Amino acid sequence: MAVGKDHWLVQKGYGGYMGWGEAEAEADYRATGGQGKWDASVTGVSGSGGSSHQGSSFSFDWDKEVQAAYEKLKPYYARMLEMAGGDLDLAKRMVEFSYEQGMREAGDEYETQRRTYALTFPRETEELWTSLNKRGLAGTAGRGLPTGGLAGKEAERLKESQSIRQEAIQRALENRELRLGKEKGFDIEKGERGYEREEQQLSKAHEQESGEMAGAKFGRQFSLWQAEQQKKAMEEQERQAREQREWQERMLKEYGVM
Repeated sequence: MAVGKDHWLVQKGYGGYMGWGEAEAEADYRATGGQGKWDASVTGVSGSGGSSHQGSSFSFDWDKEVQAAYEKLKPYYARMLEMAGGDLDLAKRMVEFSYEQGMREAGDEYETQRRTYALTFPRETEELWTSLNKRGLAGTAGRGLPTGGLAGKEAERLKESQSIRQEAIQRALENRELRLGKEKGFDIEKGERGYEREEQQLSKAHEQESGEMAGAKFGRQFSLWQAEQQKKAMEEQERQAREQREWQERMLKEYGVM
């Protein structure tokens, strides 16, 4: 008779004997020292000679854990960015203060020089008339500068000298104001770029630390899962060994075979 699903070997998980002759299957079982042709999938019955324990698969939602870590860290990095923004605001106020201070100083220096010229230019004109009178070149003194002849030439030179000096302080003021404006723009741009770099670095660090936190959690959970799997495997081996012993004892008692 062929071995079927109801045969005691198949019922114990030795499905590999399905279709064998009963005498042949039992003889093979004894010859292999009870190891037999284990195939618990035929009946789904666990027993000796193999293992039906498959264990639970390890599951870890990486994206979910990274996002959870990211959200947890968000207040910290938001505070860091807020501090960086505060530093930028402070830097801008300092730049603005320096700019306004420089503009005031430039204006004050220009005004001081302009007032000085307002006093010295008339005196220079008087000194020219005095010099011309001494040399008999003044003719009739009048208001303003003389014209014509040698006196007129000297008057033109004085006028040109005064005009050059007046234009010089005006250009100096304009150049300084232009330089201060450019420096202000450069300094603000420098501060903003520094803030952008800080923002990018903080964003990168935020993402990196989120991954590290998720990785650490993965490591902990995987270690626990491995330990649990090892424990279950040992318990399964012990159970199978116990059933094997009990089955062999029953076979010896009932059939006189091992």
